[in-house]
Amino acid sequence: MTVMDMIIILGAGLGAVVVGLVLHRVPATWRPDSESPTAKVLVDLNKTLFAFVMALSIVSAWGSLKDAQGGSIREANALADVYWVASVLPDPERSRFQQLVRDYTKTVVEVEWPAMAERQTSPEAARLLDTLRHEVNRYTTTGADEVKRRDTLTAVREAMEERRERVLRLDEGIPDFLWVGLLLSAALILIMPAFQGGTFGLSWAMNAFLLGVLVAAPMTLVAELNHPFSGISVTPDAFVKLLGRFDQITSIKTAS
Repeated sequence: MTVMDMIIILGAGLGAVVVGLVLHRVPATWRPDSESPTAKVLVDLNKTLFAFVMALSIVSAWGSLKDAQGGSIREANALADVYWVASVLPDPERSRFQQLVRDYTKTVVEVEWPAMAERQTSPEAARLLDTLRHEVNRYTTTGADEVKRRDTLTAVREAMEERRERVLRLDEGIPDFLWVGLLLSAALILIMPAFQGGTFGLSWAMNAFLLGVLVAAPMTLVAELNHPFSGISVTPDAFVKLLGRFDQITSIKTAS
């Protein structure tokens, strides 16, 4: 949890106190009867609605996060396949293909992943992957090497497909209607206690503050989960480990 998240949560608590102070100044004759059966049912229904929408939001965000994580692993695996299959091709194609894969993976880790937190991508990463596909496509050979070339091209296509999926996930997030439901329900939860009457004092203010904090904390968690590449997000670990895997593949082929 970041400092900004803490500020938002504490601010929500203070906001609940301020709202309570303002609403306590509303004449008693203008307030709804909080002791009526209808009012109690509405309060209970609103609490249930808040919990239900919160659960839906967390499930939706967590599902997007896991899908993005799985996609990054598949993309890294496809790149490993490209590097491995290319290792059995003759030079200079082998060195050229493997260097492009290394450069692309390094660019994804160092440039594109930080940019994705801002819902941006790296044009250089896209160029490197396009160049790799172009180089493999124009490489002409026969016999066993042609089979290896086709295998390399298949792995490149898989990597490109997973990258396209990753780019599309940049705009994924919790649907707007869930956010609207959360905000309206949270507002009602914070407002209703102020209509229940009572004396506005330190004890009431503390209760209102804690209520605001308890409502804001899970909403902050949902906001952190909202996009799979920012906040609580997918890390580029699969690509970082892949860079080390490249060296292992090279050493194995060199030893053989």
